[in-house]
Amino acid sequence: MDIENLQKHFDEFWYQKPASIKIRNESRTLKNFQKRLSGYACTEEIDDYIFGTRSRKETLRRIAVAFYDFLRREKGMAVESELENTRFYDYPFERQFEIAKFLHEPHTNREIMEELNIGSERTLREDLEALRDGIEVMGTTVQITEEKRGRTRYYRSTLHPVFLPLNLTEVYTLTVYMPRVMKDGSANAQIIQWIGDRVKAQLSDHALKRLFPDGRGYRTEPEHLRYNDDEELAKSRKGILMYLMKSGESCSFFLEGKKLKGRIRYENGAYRLVCDDGRELDIDPEAVEFIIEDLDYR
Repeated sequence: MDIENLQKHFDEFWYQKPASIKIRNESRTLKNFQKRLSGYACTEEIDDYIFGTRSRKETLRRIAVAFYDFLRREKGMAVESELENTRFYDYPFERQFEIAKFLHEPHTNREIMEELNIGSERTLREDLEALRDGIEVMGTTVQITEEKRGRTRYYRSTLHPVFLPLNLTEVYTLTVYMPRVMKDGSANAQIIQWIGDRVKAQLSDHALKRLFPDGRGYRTEPEHLRYNDDEELAKSRKGILMYLMKSGESCSFFLEGKKLKGRIRYENGAYRLVCDDGRELDIDPEAVEFIIEDLDYR
């Protein structure tokens, strides 16, 4: 869209820019952006510049989108831009986590580049190499697996990267309270313990002293911080129950000497088996012997 005095409008916008726009090296970023605007006559040129630049793309995109909103709201201009439905990643760490999430289903290099707007094959190659080797995040290793189907290489991950800032009361719930109320030795208790171990490994000395004043119960062994692949966990004695509840998949098992097949449900504090033959039984999961080899992981 052609706009007269584009730079003047931008200067007015910047004077009252939203507080949500946080920019490192703001004066330098502003100076460079204004220099570009001095030679532009339409918003399409701004879009082309941002799509083509190699650095600070997400920062520039957020500035442009906020500016276009200002033009609509304050100047009554009908501005349209692809930038509003696009996302870039200024930092490799953030981009690599998004790649890992996208790879919950197998995808090729081209599909990854198109989905995450990665403009360089070299950048993607470096990201994939880092993810295959494993990226250590607060003591936990983040990794993906590579598969080959014919001549095409795919990548897959079950990792769910989550940035979850917690207050100390919430941390207490996960690391102290939950392990105490779970039945010792149960599969669910073991998973809660693993989650708690990862949380404890990220805490400050101050937090550890507040939560564990007697100095016991907070030490986390390195092997407990390893990322557990979902399929590997599902096909283990400690993880199969929770996987079946989560996935709704059917599995064979022995119960009171009889071989049955069905799905596990957890309702109102009780475990229930919905058999493939239509029967529904209340069960004690500790009395069930799952036939892991029969599990069809999905």
